[in-house]
Amino acid sequence: MGLISSLAVIPFEISLLSKLSYLHLSGNAVDNNPTHLSLKLKNPNLGTLIKNITTLETLSLQSVDMGYELGNSLANLTSLKVVDLGGCGLYGPIPSSLGKLTKLSVLILDQNHFTGHIPSSIQNLTLLSHLLISRNQISGPIPSWFGNLTKLTLMNVNLNNLIGSIPSSLSKLKDLQLLDLSANSLSGAFELDAFLKMRNMVVIDLGYNNISLLVEERKFDPNTTISNLNFLSLASCNLSKFPKFIAHQTNLELLDLSHNQIYGQIPKDLMNSSLQSLEVIDLSNNLITGFQNHTSILPWSNLRAFYMQYNLLQGQLPIPPSSAIHYDVSNNILSGEIPSSICNLSSILVLDLSNNNFSGEFPLCSSSMISDTMLVLNLRNNSFRGTIPFQCQQESELRMSQSISRETSTTSDGLYES
Repeated sequence: MGLISSLAVIPFEISLLSKLSYLHLSGNAVDNNPTHLSLKLKNPNLGTLIKNITTLETLSLQSVDMGYELGNSLANLTSLKVVDLGGCGLYGPIPSSLGKLTKLSVLILDQNHFTGHIPSSIQNLTLLSHLLISRNQISGPIPSWFGNLTKLTLMNVNLNNLIGSIPSSLSKLKDLQLLDLSANSLSGAFELDAFLKMRNMVVIDLGYNNISLLVEERKFDPNTTISNLNFLSLASCNLSKFPKFIAHQTNLELLDLSHNQIYGQIPKDLMNSSLQSLEVIDLSNNLITGFQNHTSILPWSNLRAFYMQYNLLQGQLPIPPSSAIHYDVSNNILSGEIPSSICNLSSILVLDLSNNNFSGEFPLCSSSMISDTMLVLNLRNNSFRGTIPFQCQQESELRMSQSISRETSTTSDGLYES
């Protein structure tokens, strides 16, 4: 049963449908206005509403406003295969009675207020393929028995209060496609090699924990190529060098190694033709000094965003490809004049070159670069001279009031000049 129309309160009469197998009430907004509260399920509560619908196989109540403890509401619904209670305002511990739902393949409890540890009874859910419990206040360690849930394809526990080390048993999850452990308080050393044997991975996010990733030293092994890997975030993982395996992940679109202690130059292997799928690269807040392959143009032809702020980059500014929309190399030691090839950035929305040692005149680009579409141009704290072309329509949203050095002034023809 699916409800398309918007209701303020879920009717009690649903509880009379004792042979119901499918109940989908997610995403129904009051008055067809998604900014209003979703459906409410408080009186009757969830337990009262469904306790007699023992044939129920799918329960999808995402964003239905409940605001109470889940308790044992689902304990007797042993036919359940899919439970989606994301964003329902539920709180208290994740009930151990969920372990009775042994047919469950999808369990979504994200964006609630659950607290306490992950109950050990969850290890009984051996058919589980999706476990999404992110954005709660769940504490304690990641249980080692997660490695026995071998049918898992999606596992997202990010934005919780999880502690302890990453269990090596997770490497047994050969079917896993998404693993997101980010934004917890995980600690200890972890060998990245453990995940490189998980060939079906599409998304790996270990960022913003207190872990120390151990990176392999040996030569490249072709068996460490994860052919479908699309998203890799190792932000704030205490890395001191670039992991070698990255250079061989040919379908990688997003790479985030920000907030580490990576020192030295970007290796030539990362600038080769096999990484042309890269669209977003975040290397900000490291100790990177430059590129092993000195280049005037960045080699990633599909690059959309390049974040390199707060490093130790020296020398001349490398120009991104024309596909770039966000380019930030602020707070480095770059110097010299800006190459005229910067004028080819016809799609650029944000260009931040502030707090470097650039000099000379900013290239006299036409409105192909500095146009109605640009949102931010930040050139402050450099040594530019001359005029900065500014030819935008009146409705342009370009923010320059805090982006140009204090000496910059506006002339009557709309040019900014030093």
